[in-house]
Amino acid sequence: FFFAFLAMQLSAESDAPPHPIPSQAHAQGLAELEDQPEHAAQCLQTGTSLHSAAARGADSEERVPDNQSINKSPAEAWRWMLPLAFVFLNECISVTMMYPFLGYMVYDFGIVTSKDMVGKYAGYISSMYVLGQLFTGSTWGSLSDRYGRRAVLSVGLGVIALLAPLFGLCRTLEQAMAVRLAMGLLNGNQAIGKAYIGDASTPETEGAGFAMVAVVWGFGNIIGASVGGLLARPAVHLPHVFAGTVFDRFPYLLPCLFSSLLAVAGLVVTRLFLPEFGRQQKRPSHLGLLPSPFAYCLAMRRCWIILSAFFLISFFEFGLQEVYPLWAISSVDSGGLDWGTAQVGFAQSLGGLFLMVGNLAVLPVLRRWLKPLPLQRLCMALAMAGIWLMPMVALCCAATPWVYPVVVPVQFLWTVGVGMVWTIHFSFINNMVKDPSLRGGVTGLSQQVGCSARVLSHTFSAKLVAWSLRSHLPFPFDSRLVFVLYGTAWLLPFALNCRLSDADVAHPDAEDAGCEDQPHQPLLSPDTDAGGSERLAEPTSVVCTQSQGECR
Repeated sequence: FFFAFLAMQLSAESDAPPHPIPSQAHAQGLAELEDQPEHAAQCLQTGTSLHSAAARGADSEERVPDNQSINKSPAEAWRWMLPLAFVFLNECISVTMMYPFLGYMVYDFGIVTSKDMVGKYAGYISSMYVLGQLFTGSTWGSLSDRYGRRAVLSVGLGVIALLAPLFGLCRTLEQAMAVRLAMGLLNGNQAIGKAYIGDASTPETEGAGFAMVAVVWGFGNIIGASVGGLLARPAVHLPHVFAGTVFDRFPYLLPCLFSSLLAVAGLVVTRLFLPEFGRQQKRPSHLGLLPSPFAYCLAMRRCWIILSAFFLISFFEFGLQEVYPLWAISSVDSGGLDWGTAQVGFAQSLGGLFLMVGNLAVLPVLRRWLKPLPLQRLCMALAMAGIWLMPMVALCCAATPWVYPVVVPVQFLWTVGVGMVWTIHFSFINNMVKDPSLRGGVTGLSQQVGCSARVLSHTFSAKLVAWSLRSHLPFPFDSRLVFVLYGTAWLLPFALNCRLSDADVAHPDAEDAGCEDQPHQPLLSPDTDAGGSERLAEPTSVVCTQSQGECR
């Protein structure tokens, strides 16, 4: 069923008639470049492609984005933001709805004798999804470059609709791990959705587009946790309704069915209302093959810096998400808060609320005063302050009525700061790709970078917090070591941010965005002398016009 669905989606998109190159731009390019086709072709390898197509003739096939079906006007941005928000909501719920019942699910597998022993096996299951995306992130992104974002997003939603109920039917640890691995391997919607924002947005709407991702993710965290907690094990909570039914035999099927039905609704919304974007026509042979996403990032200094910072941010933040509940439930004597699961869950729900507040209320105000790079540095400073202050809460207020009034503003600083850092950095990842033909693949590669950081971070952080809680060394090598270490380590992405320029992270349509991926170099064209032998003509400069974002 899945492979038939995949074939239908891709064939339907690839068989659609391509949109013609706008005649006005074609005529303009023909008039300006008919005398220098070689120069135009070389320039367009790093810029846009309309002028090269004009110089080669109207019958030449060119890799031009199929972007005519979307209106990029800020007033029309809601037409793609609302359907895309539904995609991200499905992604978040499919990931988070299992967390409330995962421990019980492992216990029911019969592989442990106590609920205190389920943590390791629950980690195996949850890490499979990340492991799957680690292997296929750039592959799905490149497919979206070729066949269009909407087609591949539809495939990802179909995967959720198909495999989510299978997860609820699992009866062994191996089955659960296999299903989650398949869901990660066959779904790249997180990266593709962000690439879609890069395609569809303008400098005016880009901030709102990426803020939408954080807001929907925060809202999805709340919905996913509620669905998983309320609908799991229904025969235990409502025995007079569900006892003896299929939900009694498979106690975790009901929340998975909810996720599946929501994915079906998301698939319908995507197919009917999400405008197409990203599909490319065939690239002409005289321009050569496009580089792979890895080769592209390897050759661009800005890509190295931005992806390195993304790895560090992912490593530190996912590590702290692993550490925070372990530290909070530890005893006061060992430096923790001695909280129960209900208190930890409430604090995490507050984090989702703070994430929405930061991106809806705080970030738009700060954008009016600061450019993206200094704004991200300010957000990193807020995050560092919150992380450094968090262990001080246990030092001064643990086991007292003042712990909640103190922990809430500290968590606000941490969550809002990190949430805004994520939003800004997602736009950096999209804007570092000046060639839209590679945006999906490079964004998928960034997803793989983030997944690798997450896999490494969970192992390192769990061992670090276990050692620190047993440590009898003085500050900062006691229970507060993890927060002090990770808070200080945020200076590394802060330093990488300082290595970037405004042009490196500017939107491709912005006035200060460069139109080339390579340094400006003179082009040498072949010529013949009087004797008929070939020689190199005088260097001809490449002139970039920013009004249309094109290179001549």
